Amino acid sequence: MKFLVLLLFCFNVCKAQYVVTSAGEFAGVLQNVNAGETIIWKNGTYHDLKINFKPTSSGTADAKICLKAETPGKVILKGNSQMFISGAYLQAEGFLFEGSSSLDSGENVINFTEKGKNNHQTNNSKVTNCAVVYYNVATPTVENKWAALYGTHNELSYCSFIGKNNLGATAVIIYQKEKGFKEGDTTCPSARHIIHHNYFGDRTMPGDNDGEHLRIGDSKTSFTRGYNLVEWNYFEGHRNEPEVISNKSCFNIYRFNSFINCDGALTLRHGNNCLVYGNYLNGEGSAASGGIRIIGENHLVLNNCIENVQGAVSNPLKAAISLMCGMEGTPINGYFQPKNVIIAYNIIINCQNPCIAIGAINKTRKSKWLPPQNIVLANNIVNSHKGSTDFFKEEYEAGYKLLQNNLIIGWAKTLPKGFKNYDQKEEGQDKALFGLIVTQLKRLQANLSFQNLMHYDKRWKVDKIATGARWKLETNGKTGHIR
Repeated sequence: MKFLVLLLFCFNVCKAQYVVTSAGEFAGVLQNVNAGETIIWKNGTYHDLKINFKPTSSGTADAKICLKAETPGKVILKGNSQMFISGAYLQAEGFLFEGSSSLDSGENVINFTEKGKNNHQTNNSKVTNCAVVYYNVATPTVENKWAALYGTHNELSYCSFIGKNNLGATAVIIYQKEKGFKEGDTTCPSARHIIHHNYFGDRTMPGDNDGEHLRIGDSKTSFTRGYNLVEWNYFEGHRNEPEVISNKSCFNIYRFNSFINCDGALTLRHGNNCLVYGNYLNGEGSAASGGIRIIGENHLVLNNCIENVQGAVSNPLKAAISLMCGMEGTPINGYFQPKNVIIAYNIIINCQNPCIAIGAINKTRKSKWLPPQNIVLANNIVNSHKGSTDFFKEEYEAGYKLLQNNLIIGWAKTLPKGFKNYDQKEEGQDKALFGLIVTQLKRLQANLSFQNLMHYDKRWKVDKIATGARWKLETNGKTGHIR
C-alpha cells in the first residue's frame, strides 16, 4: 500500500502528515497516525466512497487527529458516499457531498459513529467547513439524515446543508439508550453537543412531517438531559414541515439563531427546561411562517425578535409566540401540559394576529385539553400587528404566575389583561421578573450575562455570510459562498 508521508517540523517536534487517494490507503494510514497528526485527502471526485475515520490511536484535547480535504471543497463525494467518525478528539473538514445520491433508506451522510454499528463511542470530535449540497436520493419518501450526531461532546460547525428534498431531519442528535431502556426513561447519557455557525438552506419534502432542519432527540428519549447548545446558525427557505427546529429533550439552549422565510417554527415539541434566547425570526416571503411554539415545563423564552410571521391567519400554532395546551393522559408523542414557562422581553413586529396565542391546540388530535399553568408573560412588546382580529388570543385560558407590563403599539380597542399601551417612559426593569429569570437560568446551568435580559434588542441577528462552509463553490461558471 502506497501513501505519502510528509514531515512537518513545528516547535522542534516532528509531526507526520499523510496524503491518501483511496479508502485502502486511508485504512493503512489509520493504523499509524497519532495525536497531533494530519491526513490529507487528495483533491478529486470520488464515487461510492465510504470514509471510515476510525484511527487506532486517539487524539487529545491539545492535539487532535485531523482529516482534511487537500483543498476545501475540492474533494467531491458522490453516489452512495458517506463519512463516519469514530473515536476521541478527531476532526474532519473541507469535504463536499453533492449531486444525485444512491444511498438506501436510513443511510446517513455524515455520521459521528462507527461504520455499520451506530454506537456512541465518538467524543470531543468535530466536523467543520464541510457541505452537503442537493445530495438527494431519487425517491423523496426514502428517509435519511445529512448529519447524525451520536456520542458526547461533539461539534458540528461552519457547514452548509442546501437542497434536501427527502424525508428525515437535515441534522439530528441521537441519544444512547441504555440496556432495558423504555420510552420516557431518563437514563440516556447527556450528549452535550455544540451545533454552531451552520447554514441550513432550501429545504422541501413530501408531506408535512419528518422534515425538520434540526431535531434534538426524539419522543422516546425526550426526558433525556441533553445539555446541547445550538447557536449562531442561519435557517432559510424551509418548506412544508411546521418545525424548523424540533426540540425533543431537556436542558438545551437555542440562542442567537436566525430564521428567514421559513414555513415552520422554532418548536419546543417535547422535553423540559430549555432556553430560547436572543433568536431572530423573520417570516418574510412565507404565508405559512411560524414563530416560537412552546410545549412542556420550565422553559425560558427571552429577548427574541419575531418579524413578519404570517401563519397564524390559518393556524394559531403558527403565531409569533404560541403556547399550547397539553393532552390529558398524553402519550409520549403527544402534548405535555406547559407549566412554569417564562415568556419575557420578546418583541413582535409586523406579524399577523393573533401575535400571541395562549392555550392553542392541535385540532386534529382528540383529547381533553389541559391549559398552561403557572405561566409568566411579562414585558413583551407587540408592534405593527396585522389583521382585524385580536393580537392576543386565549383559546384556553392559562393560569398565570405573572401577567403584567406587556406593551402594545397601535391598538385602539379594549386591552386584554396584562397589556398596556406603549409608553417609553414606563419601559424599565422589573426586579420580581428578573429574579424569576435568574432562578430559572441557574436551574438550566445557562452561562449567560444577565445584563442584556431586560430590554428588547435585534442585535443578535446572525449575519448570513458568517455561517456555512468558508470556501467557495463553482456553479455554472460563477462562484459563491456555500450558503
